Amino acid sequence: MRFLSILVLCFFAQGSDTNKTSLNTCELQFNGKNNQFVSLRPTLKYAEVVSFLESQNPEDRKYFRFFILGGDGLLRDKMHEHYLALVKMLNSLSWNADLVSPTEVGKDRTVFAIDMRLLNNNSLGQVHWTPKNWNDSLGKYPYRPRQKEVVQWGDSQPISRAYRRIQDLSEAEVPVVRVDWFVAVFSVPPFYNKFLGLKRGPKQFERFLLDLKAKFDGEQAGHLNRVARIGVLESGPSPVNDNRIIQRYPIGAYTGSDGQEPGFWSTFDFDSSNAQGETDIVMAPISSRGAGDPHWNAPVEFKHNGGEHIFTLPNGLLAFAIVKSDNNSFVEFAPTSLVVDMTRTATQTYLLSKNQSSLSQGDSAVINGFSCMGCHRSGLIEVRDELIQYFDINNTLQKYQFPGERRKVENYVKRIYDDDKVSNSFIQDNARYHQALANIGIKRPASDPVSAVVRRYNQPLSLSELALEFYLQPRTLRKRIQRAYGNRIDDSLYYFNAARGRPNIERSDIQDNFENWLFELYNLRK
Repeated sequence: MRFLSILVLCFFAQGSDTNKTSLNTCELQFNGKNNQFVSLRPTLKYAEVVSFLESQNPEDRKYFRFFILGGDGLLRDKMHEHYLALVKMLNSLSWNADLVSPTEVGKDRTVFAIDMRLLNNNSLGQVHWTPKNWNDSLGKYPYRPRQKEVVQWGDSQPISRAYRRIQDLSEAEVPVVRVDWFVAVFSVPPFYNKFLGLKRGPKQFERFLLDLKAKFDGEQAGHLNRVARIGVLESGPSPVNDNRIIQRYPIGAYTGSDGQEPGFWSTFDFDSSNAQGETDIVMAPISSRGAGDPHWNAPVEFKHNGGEHIFTLPNGLLAFAIVKSDNNSFVEFAPTSLVVDMTRTATQTYLLSKNQSSLSQGDSAVINGFSCMGCHRSGLIEVRDELIQYFDINNTLQKYQFPGERRKVENYVKRIYDDDKVSNSFIQDNARYHQALANIGIKRPASDPVSAVVRRYNQPLSLSELALEFYLQPRTLRKRIQRAYGNRIDDSLYYFNAARGRPNIERSDIQDNFENWLFELYNLRK
């Protein structure tokens, strides 16, 4: 593709020789009135990128990647929202204990850079932001500039020449990406799972976070004092309000900024429609795997059908994973029999990232990453235990045949199901998350810039918005379409018929055709 739609190039760097900016003070200030479209000459912006890379040590250049804040048609009053979405998305995929702060590259607060090494944590062995990972993943980036032809943009140099210089310096085929595209596709698998590091199996991942072996080697009582669980009899995310167990372990691999162990939360979700009593947590409140005690054999064990993990990253933000019921593999989306995402934005985004038109699970699947970020935009959702009271009132322990079994189960349940401990943990982990959001400039947790940017990116575009995707005014786009195609109407030109009063071009069509459309619009005979 000939060119990337340009509005604001944003690059993040911290810890290098470039200027450092505290995240507590990095409020982007944009000149001009609100609700005015911004149009920047791409050759000028690419020239700034080239200058930035040339100023870096040669051995460091390959680690820098660049981002465009939105499409060229982005309104000025939405620019800061795009900026915050980029900051949140990058730090949500970072294992660094420090939040990554942006560094200005250009003269007008439009160009910034990121050193990918700052998103890794070598001491934890979490190194997923590498040139190889990036280059292997972005081969199908839809807005990459076309390499074969040269397009003149009214400037003295063709855009492709500057872009090729950026490629050479960064050793990357796609060194620059749009922020709206980046925030959308990196918020869902495969990018979300890959760059977060969900490559190992869930059991190995849990051992890394929790140091379970050390816990099991200690006294059983000490182990039980660390885990806390609640039971919910009618779960909100479940389409039929099935049971759900929520459990928290303190993370042992690292501590939070407050010196305390942050939380690793797991849910055990049940589908009662096709199972026996082991999906009823009142009848089966314990499982050896769920309780985390390899020496315990419960008389009746629950059998869950799937689950999700929420854990606090070293920088205080939340990360997410979805696992199969056997806990042997991470999955990209959850069965809709267990949980649903009725916003449907996550499925749309997931299909865009996969270049697919439909999902077997339907359009309300919970997709790892984006669905979870949207649901938990304000943090962990605080719920209270419903199991113990029901357990006591209905005396469900009578199902066990021997008195010794009843006492053992009752003691175990009342020690591991601890509403007060879980409630306090909700408060502690949410406070840490809210502080991290405040540090990156998000002052109201309920206002999630990632969700807002992704929703806008997924929406069909009107003719005016389509014109700005190609750096043109709507009137100019109409004229160029007419010059390119005349009055012909055929299948290949269907989506350009917006010029004849048929707006609402789907994002998937723009991604599929951007390269050809851009070339045709800018290679007209004078």
